[in-house]
Amino acid sequence: MKKGILIHNRYIADHLRRYSLVFYGVLIIGLFNSLVTFLLPVSVGEFFTLFYHTGSTKGEFLHLIGIQLSALSQFWLFFMILLIAKGILTFAENYGTFRQGELFARDTREKVFTAQMAWSMSAMPGHSAGKYLLRYSNDMKSIQLFLTKGVIEGIRSTLFLVIGLVVLFRIHWGLTLTILALLAGVMLCIYLFAGHQTAFIMTSRSARSRLLAYVSRQFSRFRKLKERQLERVSIAGFVEKSTSLYDANMKYNRTESIILALVPVLIFAITGIVLWSLVFLKGTISASEGLMFVLILLLMEGGMRQLLKVPTYINKGKISLYKIDKLILEPGPLPNRHQDILLKAS
Repeated sequence: MKKGILIHNRYIADHLRRYSLVFYGVLIIGLFNSLVTFLLPVSVGEFFTLFYHTGSTKGEFLHLIGIQLSALSQFWLFFMILLIAKGILTFAENYGTFRQGELFARDTREKVFTAQMAWSMSAMPGHSAGKYLLRYSNDMKSIQLFLTKGVIEGIRSTLFLVIGLVVLFRIHWGLTLTILALLAGVMLCIYLFAGHQTAFIMTSRSARSRLLAYVSRQFSRFRKLKERQLERVSIAGFVEKSTSLYDANMKYNRTESIILALVPVLIFAITGIVLWSLVFLKGTISASEGLMFVLILLLMEGGMRQLLKVPTYINKGKISLYKIDKLILEPGPLPNRHQDILLKAS
């Protein structure tokens, strides 16, 4: 486990050295996008305050962060600025994230192929072609999601929740500490549960590798199969390996379905505990503050949901990076030539 952590940290560190400016730029854009995400629904509450001359819980939140709107004309200008900013920031954030993922996958893909080109002729035949195909297909997609949905989305969702928690802390620090403790406990449970998926993921990928290798072998000897009329034997072998892949995938899908079911339940359980806590805090928190607290918590729901999915992407990506790293380092018969080719490729 410790070796796997060092491997994926090394790949991430190498990526950051090459694209640090753009990577951190995406995170900063995501931070501003999170702020706008909070402000858009809140500004609607301010409209009712200005138009009907009544108090608004969401409007109080706007005042809480230091924004004062005294006329409808100011509201419309503020609202249009938020809409334009939301569109621009969302596009820039998504495009930048996708680009980071593609760069990460491209660089890793080229490292793998360059390393394989340095192998001796005797090294290649001893391995399954299916194993190599998976490194260029499924594993590349996994490490791409590892960076985008795991690392970047994890940091982005954490920043989003931190902003929300800071606002909640200004309303009632006791309830905020309760939410923080609950969220930490839920994250730990999801992370530990996602760790149990490792064996199922490995089994599924091994079964897929064997299936691809079998298909490759059958097509390479297609003429012999037809001449000897071995089609039924070939199909039987394929069905056997296809069934193994199906069984392995369903075992993984069972655990994945449990995690996906737990996420919304746990999120709304946190909301329920907060509502239950408000009963015992009667007199220490006003009705408007309590309502504002819950509304902001509901705004944070999307960030919580994304954060709780992060361990699954991280887990899959670590497995793929471990396999890719192992492939790059094997069989290593010609270290000098390997190094020369890597230098020329870069």
